[in-house]
Amino acid sequence: MEELNRIFTKHIEEGRFPGIQWQINIKNEIYSGKVGCNNIETKEPVLDNTIYRIWSMTCLLYTSPSPRDS
Repeated sequence: MEELNRIFTKHIEEGRFPGIQWQINIKNEIYSGKVGCNNIETKEPVLDNTIYRIWSMTCLLYTSPSPRDS
């Protein structure tokens, strides 16, 4: 799990995300971690009760042109 923290820290240092919190559940084992900032201005660290805004990228909208009548 240290490898995940290292990868996520790299993304934070590159400016892709201010902070990341993660958890993986495998059977009865729980692996978790958090890195980065909750607030980039105050440098407050990511907390266990941090609220995230998330969205789904699984339902993409596709459009296609329709034939025009001449």
